[in-house]
Amino acid sequence: MQKRNVVLSIVLTFVTCGIYGLYWMARMTKEVQELSGEKKTASGGMAALFTVLSCTLYSYYWFYQIGGSLAEARRQRGLSADSVSNMTYAVTTVVLTILSIIWEALSSMGDFAGALENGEDPMDKMASGIKKAVAELSADGSQNAGNAIITTDTYSKACSTEIELGGRKVRFGAIAKGSGMIQPNMATMLCFITTDAAIDSGLLQTALSDIVEQSFNMISIDGDMSTNDMAVVLANGAAGNAKITEKNADYELFHQTLQNICQELAKRIASDGEGATKFLTVHVAGTKSFADAKTIGMSVAKSPLVKTAFFGEDPNWGRVICAVGYAGIPMEPEKTVVKFGGIPVYAHGVGADYDEEALRKVMSEHDIVIDIDMGLGDAEATVWTCDFSYEYVKINGEYHT
Repeated sequence: MQKRNVVLSIVLTFVTCGIYGLYWMARMTKEVQELSGEKKTASGGMAALFTVLSCTLYSYYWFYQIGGSLAEARRQRGLSADSVSNMTYAVTTVVLTILSIIWEALSSMGDFAGALENGEDPMDKMASGIKKAVAELSADGSQNAGNAIITTDTYSKACSTEIELGGRKVRFGAIAKGSGMIQPNMATMLCFITTDAAIDSGLLQTALSDIVEQSFNMISIDGDMSTNDMAVVLANGAAGNAKITEKNADYELFHQTLQNICQELAKRIASDGEGATKFLTVHVAGTKSFADAKTIGMSVAKSPLVKTAFFGEDPNWGRVICAVGYAGIPMEPEKTVVKFGGIPVYAHGVGADYDEEALRKVMSEHDIVIDIDMGLGDAEATVWTCDFSYEYVKINGEYHT
């Protein structure tokens, strides 16, 4: 009975202290908000954590005192005190764990609170930057805009072109960024395209949606992705061409020009992948559908073994045919042909004879084409990717949040 009462007292002490800590957390947070505004909210949280810390230590102190008294009482009556010692050890472990968690929270909150208490409102910086950017607007500022959005890219991806629609000169300009965490479906990349063409907004959206499937959705750096990707096209109609309202000859020319821009930027993104030393074009033909060809191409493009083989300049066709095989698309090995730089390395179920010196030269180049003919249909697709180098591991291994 005495042991049960002691345990009950300990539990009630913890519960009481927890409620007491939550009460003061609410009181202090509210008061800090009233006195200092939202910028001091983090300080209220820090004070609340100190309150919880104090309550935890207070509870443990009385647990330790009562536990010691209980152990002594049991020894005086000739009873074993092992159960009390074991309980003390278990609770001590729990308390130390709680203190460790609180310490980590305090450390993180301290940095956050410091930034807020110093008056470093992120919106202040953003507003200042926006005003500065507006003041620096210029007709030749595309390069600056491109440099402003890059992250681990080694250079800004930008391009521009002009065409004639209905006797009027129409201009296109674009910037893009992307170097890692690319694919599936763009993933971590941004692209901003502008044109002064006059075109119906619905047709503009149709064109962009079609083109993205043939460009930005056909690249892979590492088969990974994060939360942000975007491809935007803005058309202000300032060129004065007859507005494109249907899929006529002007629309086809507009569509082809926009597709050329997007595919060029997609290739540059793939070529500038994190740590990349090779730009790989994976062309898959002879499938029953575009979807089948894309699936096979992506399987090869995302294979770490394929990517590292090309980094090491090893013509390992086995890794390629393996990726083709596990893509999930039916294949017939005796009909499949694989070429590196136009040189057959696998044909009709076996490795092909090839000129080693010629193939060595292909593998040493920066741009390499991998052709895969499945021999089962007329559909095809092209995927762009890069190799995996030591630098890719270094970039992502040294990255810290």
